[in-house]
Amino acid sequence: MRGLYIPSAPVLGNISAGAGGGADLSDIDLTAQTLDSRIKYQCASNHAYYAADGTIQFAEPDIWPLEYRDGVVVGRHEPERQATNLLTHATNFGEWRAANSSVTNSDEMLFANEHAQFVTATATATYTRVYQTPALAAGDCVFTLYVKPGTTSYLHATLEDSTRQNSSHFYADLIDKTGGIISAVGSLPVVVAVREFVDGWFIVTATASLPVSSSYFVYFGAAHTAKSVAATAGDSIVVGFAQVEQSAIMTSPIHTDSASTTRAAAFASVRIYPGLSGLRITYTDGTTDTVTLPAEAGDWYQLPAPALPWSTRYIRRISYFKE
Repeated sequence: MRGLYIPSAPVLGNISAGAGGGADLSDIDLTAQTLDSRIKYQCASNHAYYAADGTIQFAEPDIWPLEYRDGVVVGRHEPERQATNLLTHATNFGEWRAANSSVTNSDEMLFANEHAQFVTATATATYTRVYQTPALAAGDCVFTLYVKPGTTSYLHATLEDSTRQNSSHFYADLIDKTGGIISAVGSLPVVVAVREFVDGWFIVTATASLPVSSSYFVYFGAAHTAKSVAATAGDSIVVGFAQVEQSAIMTSPIHTDSASTTRAAAFASVRIYPGLSGLRITYTDGTTDTVTLPAEAGDWYQLPAPALPWSTRYIRRISYFKE
């Protein structure tokens, strides 16, 4: 008898019994509070997730937490590759160096029990900023900021090598949700994206290709108008988190204090059975990935690492099928 696939129903057909006697081929619900026994999840590090109370929190190692939006369960994030946040003091901008800028706590809380901060221009000037100079290797790089409007909805930011021969000065407009390059020198292409996150927060990413290995100036500050590096004294933005990682896509927040920190790779595997043709993985953005299983697939299939930035989509359901 050939198998029949019906969404949200068991697969019918010649599926061999599992080692426990009978194969459970019902859908795997990734919005359930308890992780299905047909899923194995491993991550040696604490890792970020968006919790029911509206803050980013960190799950214990080997725990695959539920994620929420507006208090409603959405699913679980895709298992991420190893990544390192090369910025120190990722949530405490008072520890960064400053030029014509001050840092004070706000009432906003992006992370549990941690206040986001105002970065405020203290002079009417260009490039008012807070900054660091991490050592970065040539190649892919993503600079990420989690921000809210303060007295202004505009900010500028920069990536620049230590010789100042290669730089990109760029902007983010939190009203129009747009961003782009203001000026550039040498060869440091940057693509800027501004994405709504939750509760008025925006994620600003600058995806770059660094031309040389060097210490880089990494900085940002408030701007008085869109597409500008100039601020008026008193202009402020609210910043909750900053990250620089050497990757083609941004990953989840990696909290740092006085040193850069690495999050271990995560691995999620699905129990599979002889006779199955594949899996269908359904996400919150309405897309479905179809996985064809090889003839000798073993007992577990490891889910792929994400191809999209963190928090873009979540896994809701995994279905078995036989063709």
